[in-house]
Amino acid sequence: MDYRKRIYDAYVSKSLKYTGPIDNVRYEGSTKYFRRRFMPFLPQNKDARILDLACGTGRFLYFLQKEGYSHALGIDISQEAVDLAERMGVKNIEVGDLFEMLPHRKEEFDFIFASEFIEHLRKDEVFEFLDLVYAALKPGGRTLMTTPNAASLFGARAAFFDFTHETAFTPQSLAEVFRVCSFENVMVYGAEPVVRGLLSGVRAILWKPLKVVVKAYLLIDGSTGFGVWNRGDILSHGIFVVGSRLNG
Repeated sequence: MDYRKRIYDAYVSKSLKYTGPIDNVRYEGSTKYFRRRFMPFLPQNKDARILDLACGTGRFLYFLQKEGYSHALGIDISQEAVDLAERMGVKNIEVGDLFEMLPHRKEEFDFIFASEFIEHLRKDEVFEFLDLVYAALKPGGRTLMTTPNAASLFGARAAFFDFTHETAFTPQSLAEVFRVCSFENVMVYGAEPVVRGLLSGVRAILWKPLKVVVKAYLLIDGSTGFGVWNRGDILSHGIFVVGSRLNG
């Protein structure tokens, strides 16, 4: 039995609806987040071909539409998720298996996005997936993917809160697999709180002293202070990686 498909088929009715109301307020909030978090990495050309893989209920596509990107496409295996996205006004979204779709879209996209998907794959599937993404990018194209951070203080919670998660990533292991799969200019970033309102502003303020506390924990737990304050540990519960396919 494909347990992942069983869960994805009921993604909205058995999972997502229990996380809070799914309405315009939620989509607009996501748009503010995406604008502040990811806008610097997106193509400047609004005619760029963008693909959102495992796009779920289409909130990133909704954001792209708001920003004027006219050639953005989303694909997800869940009919429930796609139906919900279309009810929310998301366009250019379809039901499909990305492993079947990507082999037919070689060198087609300027930018490929995948949010909270790569951790749902087994280790062998991770390499197959990244190879397909690389092949689907135009020379000079870029990909951005987000995933939970297994190296955060509560890494197990971040990595395995979803039953379908198969692989946990640290910033180091995430960068490693991207480089092995031929991506260049690979950079991993922490998804620290983004200010988009009062509550998120408070979180951003509180995050700074919390980082000091966690650094102190790492200092004590590691039994040595060598480099702990300067080595650039990513402590946020989420991380994202950016990688490019070089020209030529």
